[in-house]
Order: sequence, then C-alpha cells, then structure tokens
Amino acid sequence: MKKVIFSAVLMATASMAFAEDYMFEIGAGFGELSGETDLLGFDGTFYFDGVEVKDGPYAEAAFLDQASYISGAYLNLEDYRDETDAFGIGGRFVSSSGWIVEGERIHLETKRNRSNNERESTTYEFGLGRYINDNISIVGNYSRTMFDNDLGRDPDDISTIGADFKIVQSFGNGMAFTAEAGGSVADDDNDTVTFDVLGKVYLNQQLGLGATIEQEIFEDPEDDDEFEDLTYFGLVADYFITPSIFVTAEVGQYDVDNADTEWTVSGNVRF
Repeated sequence: MKKVIFSAVLMATASMAFAEDYMFEIGAGFGELSGETDLLGFDGTFYFDGVEVKDGPYAEAAFLDQASYISGAYLNLEDYRDETDAFGIGGRFVSSSGWIVEGERIHLETKRNRSNNERESTTYEFGLGRYINDNISIVGNYSRTMFDNDLGRDPDDISTIGADFKIVQSFGNGMAFTAEAGGSVADDDNDTVTFDVLGKVYLNQQLGLGATIEQEIFEDPEDDDEFEDLTYFGLVADYFITPSIFVTAEVGQYDVDNADTEWTVSGNVRF
C-alpha cells in the first residue's frame, strides 16, 4: 500500500549543531501522482512525553525512543476530473512494557469538477502490537471503510486486516539500516491483497537512502479465477539540514505501460 508522506518544506532559521530533544513536529509537502494529480499536504504531531534524540538516525528518533503521540494531517489531491480533500487524525500509545495501541480516522471528500457530485468515505483503523526489543516492533491492525455517495447505491463497507513489522539496526556513529514490511487482505469486490517492503541505509545520523516495493494482487474483474497484480517501485531519501529540520523526497513508478513518474518532496521542523 502506497503510503503518501504528509511532510514538509518549512524554511527555518539555523539551529544548534547538536541533537535536540523535541515535543512537536510540523510540516507541509507537495508532489505529483500518476502524471496528472497534484498533491498538497500539511501535518503536525505532538509527543506526549517528548522525544529523546539518541545515537541512532535522527529520522528514527521517535521509534527508538518508543514515543507516544497524537497527530493530524490534511491532504488535497486534484486532477482534471476530481478534487479530493482528506482529513486524518490518529495516535499511538506505547506502554512502559512496550505494548503498542494505535488508532486513526481518515475522512475523504471527493467532488467531480464537472457535475459537483460528491463521494465521501470514512476509515477507522485500530492496531495492537508491541516492541519485541528496543529496536523491533510488530503491530497487527484492522480497518473498516464506509462510503456515502450523492447518487446511486453506496458501495459495501470494506474491512481490511493486516500486520506491520519494523526494525532499526544501528552500527554506531549514526550508521544504521531500517527495514519495514507490511501486508493486508481486504474483503472488497476484488479481494485485494497488498504487500509492501521498505529498506533504508543511513550513512550517518543526517542522511538516509532507500528503496520501496509495493504490490497489489486482485481478482480479474472479468474472471474470478484469474488474478492480476500492480507493482510500484520507488526510491526515497531524507536529509537533515540541522538536527531539527529535514527534507524528504520520493520518486517512483508503477509497472504498467506508459506509466508516469510520481514524485513527492517534503520537509519537517521539530521543536
């Protein structure tokens, strides 16, 4: 599942040269999807007990500190057919023993540019897992999406179950390797199965370079006994200009004929 990064591009003043603990993170970002869809987003996160920045990569500070937080985001997607506004709020609570409880609500409003007909959907997602040790976590999740259309019959609700795994392995001097893997199964009309893998190498605390592969497998709409697949390949990088300011970029493409290159650019500020 392609997840779009709601971060960045905030210009800020120079900060101190050493790592700083933080409690807030805010950002704004933009990009282009499928060659014709413009993306613009804003997000913010509040960490209840703050985040202690340790010796690992700055980008993984909250994960390594096992921080609890609440976050919100707004995303606008627009092409010549539709305009979609997405509003999200969610959070994660990590207990002192390493148990993880997550929750999220995402509401989408899509309007046809020519007819002004509107479609809405609301997704609720819940997750439960734990840190296996200080640098490895696994979380199982369940989500349910409900629809509301202006015209015609509303589609059936869609339920999805899945799991996510993450490890951050440090090698000292800020060098580290991060791997994330996830999978899910949805009871939509095509019984869609989704897998995604991300690997990233941090050359130091400031710079990370990685690649991601995401694949959807689903029933052929014209033949229930046949399956089709759609795969996305992407390259991602993040760079901390200072310990409190960073930018992220991703570029990728789906493996279909005449696919356009997709890209996003983002950056966050912490304080």
